[in-house]
Formats: sequence, C-alpha cells, structure tokens
Amino acid sequence: MNDCLNTSLEVYVPSLSKPWDLRRAQHLFNKMGIGASLPDIQWALSMTPEEAVDALIDASLQEPVPTKSDYPFGDPEHDPWQFSYDGEDDEGNSIRIWPNSLNSGPMVSHYFINAIENNSLRYKLLLFWTNHFVIEATNLAQYPSGFLYYYLTHIHTHAFGDFLEMTKAIGLTPAMLGYLNGNRSTAAAPNENYARELLELFTVGPDNYEQNDVEEIARIMTGWKAEFLPWADNANSGYPDNPGRWYPFTFNAHIFYPPHHDWEEKTVFNKSFKPDGETKEDAFQEYLWLHHEVIFKEKKDEIADFICRKLYKFFVYHEPNEAVIEQLANTFKNNDWNIESVLRQIFKSEHFFEADLIGAGIKSPFEFLFGFLRQGNLKIDEDYFKENSGEPHISFFQFQIPQMHHDCLSKLGQQLFSPVNVAGWPGGKSWLSENTMTKRWSVIYYKIEFYKNIMKPGSVFPFPERTFEKFRQMAKDLTQFATSSSDFNNVDAVVKAIAQHFIMVDLDESEMAAAVEVFKGDIPENYFNGEIWNLDYDEEFPYSSVPIQVLNLLLYLTKLPEYQLN
Repeated sequence: MNDCLNTSLEVYVPSLSKPWDLRRAQHLFNKMGIGASLPDIQWALSMTPEEAVDALIDASLQEPVPTKSDYPFGDPEHDPWQFSYDGEDDEGNSIRIWPNSLNSGPMVSHYFINAIENNSLRYKLLLFWTNHFVIEATNLAQYPSGFLYYYLTHIHTHAFGDFLEMTKAIGLTPAMLGYLNGNRSTAAAPNENYARELLELFTVGPDNYEQNDVEEIARIMTGWKAEFLPWADNANSGYPDNPGRWYPFTFNAHIFYPPHHDWEEKTVFNKSFKPDGETKEDAFQEYLWLHHEVIFKEKKDEIADFICRKLYKFFVYHEPNEAVIEQLANTFKNNDWNIESVLRQIFKSEHFFEADLIGAGIKSPFEFLFGFLRQGNLKIDEDYFKENSGEPHISFFQFQIPQMHHDCLSKLGQQLFSPVNVAGWPGGKSWLSENTMTKRWSVIYYKIEFYKNIMKPGSVFPFPERTFEKFRQMAKDLTQFATSSSDFNNVDAVVKAIAQHFIMVDLDESEMAAAVEVFKGDIPENYFNGEIWNLDYDEEFPYSSVPIQVLNLLLYLTKLPEYQLN
C-alpha cells in the first residue's frame, strides 16, 4: 500500500481533493503527540498545516530541559541507592522519587505525564530515543537512581539536535556503560556488547559491519567506567578524575581507569588510530576519532538510511516508503545529522497527509492509555492524579500514577524507559494480540467506569460534578463543531460527532447504529422522536443522564478494533 502513495516531500498545500480538515488535524496531533482534544483541532485548523507544524515544533524546542526537581530521579543529598524518598531540592522545593514498586522500575513522573499530555513533541521524541538507545531501566534498580536522570538529560539535550553528538554522549553515560557491560571491559578481556549494539542498533544497522569492527571498537571502549557506589570514592587512587562521591549527578563527568584501557593501535572500517599517550584525554580523543572520522564519515549513507527509516516507522507508518526514506536520508546528511530538519520535512510533507496514512497506524500502550485522556481534554490534578490528601480531590486508584504505569507495564506491555530488549519495541502490529486486546479493553473499562461512579449515592468525591459535567459539555462542543449548529436533540448527529472525534476512521452503518443504541440506553425511544430529550436532559433518569450516556458510548467505542488505530 505505502509504496503506491504520493512520495512528494514538498510542503502540503490543502486542496479540494485533499483538504485541511478534522481528520488531517487529528492525524498531525496523533503522530506529533498522543492525540487531539477539540481545542487542539480548532487551533490547528485556524492556520495552515505548515504553520501548525512549525508552531508545535518551535514550542517543543523552547521547552527547557527538566531539572531534578522537575523530573526527579535522583538527588545528591540523599541515599543514591534508594528509588523512593520525600525531600527537598537545592532550592527548598518539595520533591519525590517514585518508588521501585509494582515491579515497575523507576516510576513515570508527574512531570513527564503532564508534559506529554500537553502534546509535547519533545516527550514523544523521548519515547522514540529511549527505544533506540535502549538501557532497560528496570535493570538500574541496583544502580544509583541518578544514572537514569543523567541518561534522560542527555536524551532531552540532543533530541532535536545533532545525532552524532547524541550518540557520543549516550555511549559514555553510566546507564549505558552499566547496561551493556562497559564496566567489565578491560584490555585483557574487551566486552563486545556495546560495540556490537553501537553499530547494529544505534548507527549503521545490521549487515553493514564486520566482526572485526566490533572487536576493534570494543578495544576502544575499554577503561571507561560507571561508578558503582560505595566502593569508589575520592580516596580511590584509580579514579583521579572522579569529581566526587556523587558523580552520577555531575553532568558530563566521565570516569576512566587507564590500566584497563587497550593503548595499542585499532583499525575500524579500514581506518587506524593509536593514542598519542596513555591519559584519559588521549583515550577520549580516540573515542572522538571513532565517531567523527570513522563511523559517521565512512558509513554516512547507512546511518542516514537506518535512522530515517526508524523515524518514519515511529512517526508515520510501520511499513517504510523507500522513495521517501531516500529523500529524508539526503536531508539528514545534508544538514549534518540534524534531527529537527528531518522532522519538519516529514510533518509538513504532501506524503505525510496522504489519506491512506490517516488512521493506518497502531496505538502503542502509552498512546492508547493516555491518548484517551488527551482526546477528552481531561486535566491532571483537576480530573485525575490529584493527591488524596488534598480537598477537593478527584483522585482514584485507577488514575494514580503508579497504577497507570503498572497498566502500561504488566497489562499492556510497555514500561517506559525499559523496552522489551536491547533492540527496543518493534511497534506497529506487534502491539496487538488476542491477549493484549482484552487487557486494553479491561484497562480502559475501569478508567471510564470511574467517571460513571463518581456521581452515584455514597460517592467519596466531594465536588465531582466539575468533571462529570465535562462529558456533557464535550458532547455539546463536538456536536457544535461537527454540525455548525446547536441542534442538541439530534441523537444521530451527537453520536456521530463523538465517534469521529475518538476514532480515526469512519464507522460502518452497523457500527454506527449499534453506537446510537448504546447511547440511548434505557431512555424510552419516544423521548428521542419528539422534543423531550436533548443534551441538557437529566430529569427523570438521573443515572441515564447525558454524561452517563456519553461514558457508555465511550465504553462501546473504545472496544472497537478501529479505536486501536492512529
């Protein structure tokens, strides 16, 4: 299918046959983020597609790199072996490290969820790059929690920038050195794990290197260490460059142990290098040579194709279009490995907005779970994730951060920052199976049922109507947007408006008819044939009120196979 599409990467200009409309605006937000609320769609349609893309990318570029207090995975003033504590950062702000509970590794922070819920491309990119430079964070439970913070900060710093610089930076992070056994690598016994993945999974791709290249790179990587407290400290004469016991929290600090490094000549891709001396700086120059003069110079075509292919599969469609990949690869090389230039070209292109690519992808568990909240325009700390200690509150176990993270991990198969193996999640159709489909239904069922239950007698929520009534207003807003009228007693129009907002493809007649019946519920049929029912109706059937009708419809829609598409 994909190879038959328009392959032009010229900027998309709307036309009668290819309008800038609801579906294409939804498509843009699905791919650049995790879904679109109605205000998102209205905002995007108020400008040209090119302007919308530039605005979304520019906003993400302007977002600051999170600090420890924003994105708290570690702090030098506390025991680095713990994943969980309450305390204060250097400015006296209260912070929390999420616990290593529910077998989930480092917990998803409130900050990350809030950022991606605001449709930040920066955080969608974070998901991409942590699935590329894989470290499997669950294996970091034995390390200082700062290792993960240090790794993520590098990802944030380089996410839109120079891919060469990001590759260099990640290779010497303590998380990567620990995960791929760099700490065990010595001149006498070089460990090949990182060397192999650097080529096969991080840069040139499979079948574009020889075993000898792996062996030589492994020799180059000997001697670089990640400090595993508490046995290494300032008193350890083997680490004269150690900036302190809290090394993992000092950005761009690298530990090197000269006796473990192989100082002889190495040859990679037929180019040779021998360090001038036997100091840390000499070894670092060798490391720079490997990247600048060898891999990214001798294998630039392979790198460009491999990375652009992965970007395309993640952001566009799981089956790459070869003609488009070739064009993107040329852009990547011609812009000195600048990632932003490739993203702008993809998202602005005629190809990206082809009708056959809209709703053709499969939602990842994260997109499935958090995308629903985004589509409903539900707000953190207003509609979910509020701390139980606060009044009024709208918190519930189903929507607390540990439970949401556990849902992604154990039920749906996507633990953030910990892909299934070093090759990462393959994505696409692999997300769905008979087992994962039933779990998706179960997870979303309990989330929606929560909103149905908050208005029942005996509810523990003191002011639930503010969220409950949002579903009535959502139905009104979507109907108004879809029909350009306030005719809120047309049940078919209401259901169609809600369905086309939450599902990326048009439902067939039988599915739409079933959706209408679900929406009507136990309200008598004659109420819909006259002037009795409308979106303000609540009088005789309080537990068949409009918000309940909307939620019942969402329960039906989210179980449809079409809801899995993005």
